[in-house]
Amino acid sequence: MTRLSEIEQEYIRAIESEKQGDYSRAVELYSGMTERFPGDSRGWTGLANIYFSRIGDLGRSEEFFTKAIDTGNAGPETYFLFSELLMQQGRFPEMNAVVNQAMQITGVNKSTGFYKTGLLKESQGNYEDAVEFYRKAILDSFSAEEIRQAEQSIDRCRVKMKYS
Repeated sequence: MTRLSEIEQEYIRAIESEKQGDYSRAVELYSGMTERFPGDSRGWTGLANIYFSRIGDLGRSEEFFTKAIDTGNAGPETYFLFSELLMQQGRFPEMNAVVNQAMQITGVNKSTGFYKTGLLKESQGNYEDAVEFYRKAILDSFSAEEIRQAEQSIDRCRVKMKYS
């Protein structure tokens, strides 16, 4: 039986703390990971996500996302979360670049990238392009929830096209 490494054990504890709603403890654990393992993206991504989705400190969150990406071992989920922050700030060219980077990672869920690009196009008022990316997301997905979400987005764009 393989024993988990110290960082893996710490990461599991941090995730469990998040799931239990103990965000202070999760921040403490993720911070410890970044101090002891600064070249591993998981601690930085954990901090970025909490600061973005729970605390609402977009500046700190962006700083942590950047550090996670700078490690060179960040997964696509880091890029996709960062793209949400950029979209929220209306930084569309940067968001597009981040989604494109994520799409280059081996093993990336392409349907998520297509969906994020659809959101980008929709937020810019390019509804026909958005529908096309949502359609690609549907065709590439095996998740009923993702497919449902993309279908709802297509419907939303059709309504917007009707009134634009």
